[in-house]
Amino acid sequence: MTMQTHEHELPTVRVQRAEPEPSAGGGRYVVAWVALLVLTGLSYGADQLHLGSLTTAIALGVALVKASIVFIVFMHLDREPFPIRFVAALNVAWVLMLCLGIAADVALVARGAETPRVSAATDPARSSAEALASGAAGSGLGTRAAETHE
Repeated sequence: MTMQTHEHELPTVRVQRAEPEPSAGGGRYVVAWVALLVLTGLSYGADQLHLGSLTTAIALGVALVKASIVFIVFMHLDREPFPIRFVAALNVAWVLMLCLGIAADVALVARGAETPRVSAATDPARSSAEALASGAAGSGLGTRAAETHE
């Protein structure tokens, strides 16, 4: 880092990168592109083999590898400082947690598990008139008030 000042200007700071810039050659991108094509073919081939539920596992694994190639090569995460890579990893972890939660919910519903019902006290979508009417009709109190809302 060097500081330069001129007579009538504020000081400016020039930051020099510690690592050299990547070379102008595109060989790295060509290799990544070929790898993505091969992995796409692998995913398609696994689907054509009709391996059952193993096909989904293979497709998800291939998608994970392909996403890693895109992150590392095309988004240059291998050349970024640690905080940038850490935030990117947190985002990937968050998406994986969301996907696992959805998969668990789908698996439970597929087994026939009931989804939890929301009560009138915690459901903001139900109007207060509906809550009053259902509560009053169920308790036997205030049936006249419940009849006036109908």
